[in-house]
Amino acid sequence: MSTDYPDTVRPTPESLLMRAMREYRQAEQRLVARTGAALGVSENDLIALRYLLWEERRGSAIRPKALGRYLGLSSASITALIDRLVARGYVSRSPDPDDRRAVIIALELSQEVRDRIERINHELLAGLSRLDPESSAVFTRFLQDARLEIDRLD
Repeated sequence: MSTDYPDTVRPTPESLLMRAMREYRQAEQRLVARTGAALGVSENDLIALRYLLWEERRGSAIRPKALGRYLGLSSASITALIDRLVARGYVSRSPDPDDRRAVIIALELSQEVRDRIERINHELLAGLSRLDPESSAVFTRFLQDARLEIDRLD
């Protein structure tokens, strides 16, 4: 997208920031769409796989309820999402050893799929790693405040 403006319009710092945020969102959506299409999964499915990979690296056992909270999906929607991922061979379910009523979701990714998802995580975090801690804190507060403002518009 061009950042050129007509001579009669002077961009404000706010409009430049909004444009940069929109362009970032669009680029991330394109990356997720391309990767999801290559893996045969939806955007939410791919976000779930990214989350599961993150939690696996942390050594966490993942239950469907935690995945649902992360994605903001209902129990029925999470069940359908997990069913799709099981059918593709990307995850498996096993009984939770601490709660016989619950299940644990485990990744069953090939190295190729795992590497592809890791690359996305790495690429999305690469730019953020260039921020110093103070700038990162300011940016985080800004995004949190902006989300609250957007939520209030409903």
